[in-house]
Amino acid sequence: MEDKINKNTTIEEDILNNVEITKKDTSRKILIYPFDTNLNPIIITEGWFYSEEENSIHGTTDHEGIDFALPIGTPIKAAFDGYAVSTYGFSWVTDINPDTQKEEFRLFYGDKISMDIGLFVQIYNPKTTLFTQYGHLSKINEQIPFTKPLFEEETETYFPAGNRIDPKKYSLSRNAVYVKKGTVIGYSGISGITKGFIDYPECMNTVRRDPIWDEPHLHFQLFKRSPNQKYAKLIDPYGIYSTCDLYKESTEKDFDRKHISLWRS
Repeated sequence: MEDKINKNTTIEEDILNNVEITKKDTSRKILIYPFDTNLNPIIITEGWFYSEEENSIHGTTDHEGIDFALPIGTPIKAAFDGYAVSTYGFSWVTDINPDTQKEEFRLFYGDKISMDIGLFVQIYNPKTTLFTQYGHLSKINEQIPFTKPLFEEETETYFPAGNRIDPKKYSLSRNAVYVKKGTVIGYSGISGITKGFIDYPECMNTVRRDPIWDEPHLHFQLFKRSPNQKYAKLIDPYGIYSTCDLYKESTEKDFDRKHISLWRS
């Protein structure tokens, strides 16, 4: 879903990769929750690494984001101020056949499956130079510019477009608009996690409720990009870097004594 650099690399190695993460980036409470926690309890279904149950479906270990279980149509809010862009991503899950060494579609009960980000909004905060990303949306705020994805017919893949703007040019870009934290940027959904079909562009116009292999949720990511926008260093806003079972204590009063959380509330 995002270009990745090993989270275990040192600060010095990250600098060599043109992605520097400072202590300031992970020591301040800079985020508000991207949904109303008074109306929706904080339920984390997948943490930094996928659970064994989900891994058995798509074969991927690294998640590098947080999945919040939410009903379809839940208002999603900007976790901090910044320039917002929106687009779409889709790709089928594939495996390498050990006999032929060729890439093949992975099947789940006889159907191909997608585990891409679907409709999403990405927000760049100039003050911290950090990005937040909100995936699997059912609808995007019409005030946020949407850039049509690029389609590759051979692999039936939709590549996100318009989401790698030079930070110095955000204020001039037609693809971005400035939003304040707490602004509703879209609504939760299930786009990009399909079973047997491609949901774009239909997901732009209708709220899908088709049977899927995963539960409805918001996929949330926090990351920092290199100056050339080629690489991204992802950050766990909870500071846990583990599977979902260890996030269940995230609302307990003594949570911050054990981990460095970036959530304000």
